[in-house]
Amino acid sequence: MRFIDAWSYKCANCLTKQLNESHEQKRIYYYGFQILIGGIVKAIIFLAVSYITGVLIPVIATLLFFGFIRTVAGGYHMDKFDKCLFTSLILFIGAGFIAKYAGPQLSTLILSILTAVVFLMALFVLIKYAPSDTPYKPIVNPVKRKRLKIISIINLCIWVVVNFLLIYYEQKMFAMAGIVGVLLALFIVSPAGYAFFDAISGKCH
Repeated sequence: MRFIDAWSYKCANCLTKQLNESHEQKRIYYYGFQILIGGIVKAIIFLAVSYITGVLIPVIATLLFFGFIRTVAGGYHMDKFDKCLFTSLILFIGAGFIAKYAGPQLSTLILSILTAVVFLMALFVLIKYAPSDTPYKPIVNPVKRKRLKIISIINLCIWVVVNFLLIYYEQKMFAMAGIVGVLLALFIVSPAGYAFFDAISGKCH
């Protein structure tokens, strides 16, 4: 969105002048402000749309589970804010509806089976592909790559314990949010996810 670029440029320009920094440093500030301002705008829109559609709590729960894996496992980053926002809204609002309406309808046995299946799938994907980087932010340090892979697997193990506890205590909506949240995190790490988002971004050849 143009206003995000404009605000980011003004903030970066102001900060560069105040600190008497170089033009190269200004580019770094500009990128940082884009992430910060874009994140704030995205969060506001997410919360507003989730509230209007009646799925605020399940969407927040899904985002928390998603972020728990995403922050260390990495994954695809769309280079256009508007496409990223629109795609994310569809995916997470849809996930919120699934968690709210499908989760409570499922038995604890089915939810337990789904959790176990997702755990095994996730373990395979994380071992094979995590951490998944991008050309814009490559992870070239092998020690760091190994550390992030280990942390992502540990986070996955924590998630599966939490999800089984949610199922045990009959918190089916939150358990379903955990399932779809982790599935979304896996998808953006996998080659299938990269191909899907490349197609949306118009990068297919």
